[in-house]
Amino acid sequence: MCSWCCIIIQYKKIKEIFTEESYKIKIDECINKYINSIFTEEHIFLYLFKDCIAFSDLKTDYGENTEKIIISGYFISTGKPLKYGFDKEINDYYYKFWEYFSLTPFFKENYFKYMDIFSINRNRIALYKIIDKIVWFIPFRKTRDKIKKILLKI
Repeated sequence: MCSWCCIIIQYKKIKEIFTEESYKIKIDECINKYINSIFTEEHIFLYLFKDCIAFSDLKTDYGENTEKIIISGYFISTGKPLKYGFDKEINDYYYKFWEYFSLTPFFKENYFKYMDIFSINRNRIALYKIIDKIVWFIPFRKTRDKIKKILLKI
């Protein structure tokens, strides 16, 4: 899977709009408001600039005189590591995300919450693997999937 994104930011304009304290207030506001749906740091970034986002066509050429802050944002996957119930493959990228996320102030301020998410997601993936081994011999996929769902609800 390949993804491409370009972010164009006018730092001078951002410094005019925000102070360091207002950033902290906005970030706290985002976390408090969307604590159950924040998937990645992109969510917080896009929340900060929600009134200044413009999704642009790749052929568009923005000159130096553009007044609006332009952010071209995206979400690449439905599986986000900060979400309870992460059910995608845990691979090197997953661990790399957590390695860098653990360095952020968000992680340090809510250490127990994020470690809870991390451990629950790892345990859920381990549970999926065990259930796959239990039901692998069932020849019909629909039946196998029904049994998996029943076992996961227990």
